[in-house]
Amino acid sequence: MDNDNITVCAFNSCISNDCFRLVGEISRKAVSDSDLKLRERRNPPKLKIAVWHHNSKGPPTRSDYIDDSVVLTMIDQGYRLALHGHQHKAAVLPYSIYTYEECKMTVVSVGSLCADYDHLPRGSNRQYNVLEISEDYLSARLHIRECLSANVFSAGRLMAFGPNRYADLKWNEVRSEFIPFLKPEQQPMDKLKLSEETEKLIHDKQFDNAIELLDRNKHILPPYISKLLYEQLKINKEWGRLETLLLNPQDDEELALLCVAAIEQKHWDIAREALNAAKASGRFSGSLIKDLELLLETKKGIS
Repeated sequence: MDNDNITVCAFNSCISNDCFRLVGEISRKAVSDSDLKLRERRNPPKLKIAVWHHNSKGPPTRSDYIDDSVVLTMIDQGYRLALHGHQHKAAVLPYSIYTYEECKMTVVSVGSLCADYDHLPRGSNRQYNVLEISEDYLSARLHIRECLSANVFSAGRLMAFGPNRYADLKWNEVRSEFIPFLKPEQQPMDKLKLSEETEKLIHDKQFDNAIELLDRNKHILPPYISKLLYEQLKINKEWGRLETLLLNPQDDEELALLCVAAIEQKHWDIAREALNAAKASGRFSGSLIKDLELLLETKKGIS
């Protein structure tokens, strides 16, 4: 768009979504692949916009929204504006992450244009957004258009936007490279170049080299690199490597991957010990542990 100065990348937030599981999720591999693809261009875009469906925040009683850690990954990879739907009402949500400096991205949700009035949030009418992006690609003005009656639209009457009926959005410029603030002995390689090298090894399925590089530079590499490696190992059914790496899971996602890897290899005892330890620690989701226990017993019974 705009002579290649603006690039819009659409991400699928429904990769784990079905009639029994409404949670939103975006593949970190897809985010990484989009970044690698854009770096192949001779002239990178001045503004990268991400688009997906699910909202990034929601109440604790619901699960139909994405884990916003993937949003932080997008910020780290140069996305500065994001657009999504799903919640049927217009809103603006600022995100920021500190690496070498503060990096900012604005996440904008849009109201529903065609939803039945029974499905609209209380107090909301049908809406759509109009975005005016500035010539320097570092800001935008958001206008809300709201249905008054009989498909007649006018400026949205959102109290949060004040009397102007629009919101001015700003973000910071993407730096082409940066040097992390580390002691010289901790800094064998620039963080950005090291991340790129590790991602390329994972992309080329050179898993042993990627794991070795990751182990040597855990204090430098961002957390998404490990997640990307685990996801690629799962896709390639490298169950042995995945099990070895995740014997001490740190979160629900790692626990689930460890149990799946152990079950696929019929290492029933390892899966059972991991679930017992997770239950005793109290740090993991109780519903996830029950689901994994059911999966373990089912697979073991079939075997």
